[in-house]
Amino acid sequence: MRAGLALDLQWKDPKLEAELRTGALTVRVRGEQGPLAGVAVAITSQGAAARRDLVTGADGTASLSELEPGEVIASASLPGYLPAQSRVSLGAGDQRAVELVLDKEKPKVGS
Repeated sequence: MRAGLALDLQWKDPKLEAELRTGALTVRVRGEQGPLAGVAVAITSQGAAARRDLVTGADGTASLSELEPGEVIASASLPGYLPAQSRVSLGAGDQRAVELVLDKEKPKVGS
């Protein structure tokens, strides 16, 4: 009878492990004419009670990874536009996207 020794060698990638435990969210912001750049985007994670602020790029998107699973609120604001927000349920390993549409503010009469 032979006795053997088995070794369990595991290579662990910390970034991959974090992606499997957390989620990612891409926020696309557009107006009537298409994508909006320079939009202030706030992503609030309800479970962790944390807020992260981003700005959309030329393509109108802002992305954030390593978000704790749970309900996330994405909101967008830009001067001259009405703000918008959306709630997203994010699970571990999820990569979700949400689109926010900003409508132009109506001019104030008599100001």
